[in-house]
Amino acid sequence: MTEKTARQATYQAQGAIGIVLVILLALLTALDAMAIDMYLPGMPMIAQTYGVSAGSVQQTLSVFLAGLALGQCLYGPLLERFGRRMPLMVGLVIFVAGSVGAALAPTLEWLLVARFAQAIGAAAGLVAPRAIVADLCDVKSSARIFSLLMQVMMVAPVLAPMMGGFLLEHGGWRGIFWVLAAFGGIGLVWSLVAIPNLWPRSGALR
Repeated sequence: MTEKTARQATYQAQGAIGIVLVILLALLTALDAMAIDMYLPGMPMIAQTYGVSAGSVQQTLSVFLAGLALGQCLYGPLLERFGRRMPLMVGLVIFVAGSVGAALAPTLEWLLVARFAQAIGAAAGLVAPRAIVADLCDVKSSARIFSLLMQVMMVAPVLAPMMGGFLLEHGGWRGIFWVLAAFGGIGLVWSLVAIPNLWPRSGALR
């Protein structure tokens, strides 16, 4: 048994994960909701910045949702093939890069590309936490943590527009994307420290 699989077996034997890791997984789960809802108050200002219609700016939401759907399809096989940690790290890097690209976007077309990349990255925060919980927890603990993550997904869309409105007033719409990049960066560094390199249970001890 390698050190990697031995560490995973220890986590599985404990049947639960610590509160710090749960908070991290909640943050990762909320990334997509924050990226969707935080910038909504800034749409009129984005339209004014680029001299386009409100309908054109709404394409940034459609593109994000398309990227989020595609990303969720991609990460499932990647998490099975490469373990839980590396695809999550790659996704968070993409999320940060997309957020920075959106903050710096000189044109609406550039913003659309950045939003698509941001969504591909955010999808990792939706898929990976569920796999990590399933790997580390027994059935009872998994149900409790999944319930918590669902609550985060319900609360985040309520809080995100208020946060976006505050940031819009004090930093403009580009400031919203800088804050999203910061959230992604925090999640990336925290994940590097806190998340073990897990593999699916079925192959953990081969």
